Amino acid sequence: MKKILGSVVVAIALWAGATAIIGNQTEHQVNGYIEKINTLYQQNGLNLKMTDYNRTFLNSTAMIELDITDSSAKELLSEVYTLPLKMNYTIEHGPIFFQNGLGFGLSKAHQKIALSSILRDEGKEEFLNLVHNKDVMIEGESVVSFFKKINSKILSDEIKIDENGTLLTIAPFIITNSLDLDTLQGDGHFILPMIFFKEKEDNRELHIENMVVDMQLDGFIEDILMLGKIDFSVDRLYFNDKNNKDIGEIDMATKFHLTTQKDSDTTMKTLFEGSVDLTNTNLPNTLPALKTLTGKINIEGLGIEGMVMFQKTAKEMETAQTALVAKMQEQPEQMDEIFAEFGKIEEEMLLRLFIHLILY
Repeated sequence: MKKILGSVVVAIALWAGATAIIGNQTEHQVNGYIEKINTLYQQNGLNLKMTDYNRTFLNSTAMIELDITDSSAKELLSEVYTLPLKMNYTIEHGPIFFQNGLGFGLSKAHQKIALSSILRDEGKEEFLNLVHNKDVMIEGESVVSFFKKINSKILSDEIKIDENGTLLTIAPFIITNSLDLDTLQGDGHFILPMIFFKEKEDNRELHIENMVVDMQLDGFIEDILMLGKIDFSVDRLYFNDKNNKDIGEIDMATKFHLTTQKDSDTTMKTLFEGSVDLTNTNLPNTLPALKTLTGKINIEGLGIEGMVMFQKTAKEMETAQTALVAKMQEQPEQMDEIFAEFGKIEEEMLLRLFIHLILY
């Protein structure tokens, strides 16, 4: 009996010690993860920041904010969305998890957010009216394993909107991923079982069934060019517009594959393959009896320096255009001048993109 009791006491002491150590390290891990994420996404105008952290023996809570760093984009988006987006996380310390089922690891974070909470004023009120005050919840859970892998799952509620007889249903989606905590390399999976839209009086109808995205992330070049694989597929895409007889019924399936890899220290290669199955589509008589469309593009020897500059220039162009859109909303009376600015930006950026592709 004494041996058993002694073993229990030792086990509890070990668990308590491990929990205390892991609890003290968790804040550092969260900050490190945010830092790595920001390295990749700050150049896209996004920034994560932990604004509050409270620790107890078994659990911690963290407040993380997602903000837009580009002032023009932020001004434009803040008219509709609440920025910065605030996310509350409850973090359970390992090595043993007791909440929501027994588990093991360094830490487990849980977060739940209502979709309406990211909308502002009239937009929030309109959304809640459309869903008949049944808010849509998005729930996420991430587990950091003993081997510094972060395994995450994000689930959503069903979105169901009925506006004067026009129906929109979006089935619950699932996102899962497994990433290395230090390199952020790993894989991700997204599945959306169904989207259904039907306009009042049956004028238009859209079905999307089993949309799947699989991604394998092998790394980044200068934190801007992604290396890895992406697979995208839709089992069925059906569209019917009874008011437009020229289109007819579209009923198809599609899948695409993209691989990007380094060729050498200075070059990279890209492979794109795709197919569209039109077997069940009633095409207009003016088109041949198409059943399947397939395509393949294989590009080798792309200069890495040129592709990096291409991406940076494209991002500059996007930022400049966002600023002009914001200006257009503030000063609609200057529409002609703003469109002229659009044209100048496009000419300048396209010339720079062309030079990068040719010279590098």
